[in-house]
Amino acid sequence: MHRLACLLSLAFAVAAADLPVREVVLYKHGVGYFARSGRLGAGESARLDFKAEEMNDVLKSLTIEEKGGGKISGLRYDSSEPLAKKLEEFPFSIGGGQPLSALLDQFKGSRVELKFGSETVVGTIVGARKASLTANQSEQDQVTLLVASGNQLEREQITLLMDSGDVRNLDLGAVSSLRFTDPKLQLQFKDYLATLAQSRSKDKRSVYIDSTDSGAREIQASYMIPSPVWKSSYRLILGESGQPTLEGWAIVDNTTGDDWTNVRLALVSGRPISFISKLYEPRYMDRPEAELPEEASLRPLAARR
Repeated sequence: MHRLACLLSLAFAVAAADLPVREVVLYKHGVGYFARSGRLGAGESARLDFKAEEMNDVLKSLTIEEKGGGKISGLRYDSSEPLAKKLEEFPFSIGGGQPLSALLDQFKGSRVELKFGSETVVGTIVGARKASLTANQSEQDQVTLLVASGNQLEREQITLLMDSGDVRNLDLGAVSSLRFTDPKLQLQFKDYLATLAQSRSKDKRSVYIDSTDSGAREIQASYMIPSPVWKSSYRLILGESGQPTLEGWAIVDNTTGDDWTNVRLALVSGRPISFISKLYEPRYMDRPEAELPEEASLRPLAARR
């Protein structure tokens, strides 16, 4: 999911390598200035990858310059919306260790296709549950055993309303495949799992630079992000001639994940003012509720004598 930084949102197709680092300026107060530039084709998008903790500084300082016609139509970036809030948009939930019957029970009224070997069963979900039965009964019915506790056994069942009007109880343990017949519901299920998978990538966030399709152009993206403080080291060398030589070394740590090849590097000993603005995290405001006035019907009043 992405939030709009400008007006438009287009599909991206260009990797971050298309905008290599050209200039780096490191300061003594824990931030660095970075400039990337490259050629952006007509209708293409460029992607810049950052760490999650860098996004506040990126959104505060990111500047885009373009040359050669065309327009930058918009900027997009990966949302930091909490996972629980993203999952609230779905009409179902998948809990840790949740049995299949508990999941399917949330889809009451949805049509599902079940395969039992060579047999295919299609119907509308009435409900799903765990059913307890004795060990002797399970052997006679040849059901799948899920949980054994003493002489009590459990199996998962689903109840379907068939197109013929019959209601059937089916053993979920014997199901070889399951599919929702509603394409929209099937897509929601895939999106739910994709959201869970994306949430595990907590460190990486991307910013997308979108362009119009009027023509190619050269663009430059500059920003500031937290960077290790560069360090200095000095040594005095006494040669055979007796003339001392003083050397000064700058120690720079590249923690960006990009190779600084053909990069103009500048080291600044000053300490400009630097602060963090919480721009990345979504903010929600509590609003008061305005109740509608109650409407009472009027009726004639009886006069008393």
